Amino acid sequence: MAWMWWLLAPVLSTGLGAGLLYWRSRREPGSASRAGTAMREHQAVLRALSGKQSADPLPMTMLLIEASPIE
Repeated sequence: MAWMWWLLAPVLSTGLGAGLLYWRSRREPGSASRAGTAMREHQAVLRALSGKQSADPLPMTMLLIEASPIE
């Protein structure tokens, strides 16, 4: 009977951890649209790094500092 608990412990702890992570992700504000927002921010960063200008503002997570030319 002890072997059953020995085999069941990793399964139960994994399930409990997965449930906890799911519960925490559901409680975050704006979690339903986080994937779409993340993709838009990522595309804006890639456009900014490639030098292409777009009508979309840069995400607040990235601050670009204009470098002055060395004289």
